[in-house]
Amino acid sequence: MNRLAICLPLFAFGSDCPATGQSLLQHGRKQSADFPPAAGKGGSLRASQLEGHEVCNDDSYRSSALEARFLQQPVKQTETKEVLCQTLGADAENWIQMNLGQTTLEDEKIFSKMCRTGRTPQLIEPLAGILRDPRVFCEEQNSDSFFPQNLFSIDWLVLADSGTHSNTAKRFFFDAGGSHFRDATMFFAQKYEERGLPMDHIYVWEAEKQDLESYWEGTPPEVRQKWESRVTFYNGVPVTNETTSANNPVSRIHDLCGKDDFCAFKLDIDHPELESSLAEQLLSNPGHLKEFFFEQHVHGLMQDIWEKGGDVTVEGTVQTTYELFQALRQKGVRAHSWI
Repeated sequence: MNRLAICLPLFAFGSDCPATGQSLLQHGRKQSADFPPAAGKGGSLRASQLEGHEVCNDDSYRSSALEARFLQQPVKQTETKEVLCQTLGADAENWIQMNLGQTTLEDEKIFSKMCRTGRTPQLIEPLAGILRDPRVFCEEQNSDSFFPQNLFSIDWLVLADSGTHSNTAKRFFFDAGGSHFRDATMFFAQKYEERGLPMDHIYVWEAEKQDLESYWEGTPPEVRQKWESRVTFYNGVPVTNETTSANNPVSRIHDLCGKDDFCAFKLDIDHPELESSLAEQLLSNPGHLKEFFFEQHVHGLMQDIWEKGGDVTVEGTVQTTYELFQALRQKGVRAHSWI
């Protein structure tokens, strides 16, 4: 995101935060640096790759060997770049190569599995490292860039596909924090279509009001023509954790998504308190959400980049995120970190 405005529900009585809330986030607004859009093509490995294998006899989540390695002491094993890269070892490059179809899949070693009774296990990227592309901090740095190599790569993610969620009635994508269509929403729209799950409608919230043309800036004309009628853009509308509000994306998911629908949600508003509240609501009741993407700002190796890139506060540790995503995966939600 570029710039965001967030009104916590305590102050969200109108379109603007009242004066009493100004000390919270400078009248609900904060500035941040321009971050590059998602980089790469996304993985080609299908979550349904194991079709034909023995079906699951329970609802469960099974960590891969790589994930289990990091689960032992996630904070300690990501404390320094040296320890992080040593713990990842050759699995960092193998992970990317397998996901891009450049080498043979070794599912037990790298990729974790989600099980639903009577269905084939779904593959999903492991909860490992700093929950980004595993090459971040482990490859030679480009001296011309402030950001580490592959920081905005999405080639490590394994998204759902039509094999894991066939015969869906409707398909919705919810994007909380979408400054420009090209930044992330375009990736999700095109990637889900490529994987057999074209979105029927996309809902985007962006707290910083802008000219509509600014939202579509940088989007190829043919892409805009295809998707614009399917995008509802809440321009200058902050999300809230007020459960009765139409601008609470979790509540909207509960209202719109049925058990036969495919619904995915990206949460990235750079406001830890509000993000954590929404994530807790989701954990308490995921409804029929199938896939979730969330960049949780925590203490650790990424902290310096976040704080230099803008006025972003951090809370918790990488273990906080591991535990959240594990719990959601155990409930059947394909929970991923984001960039």
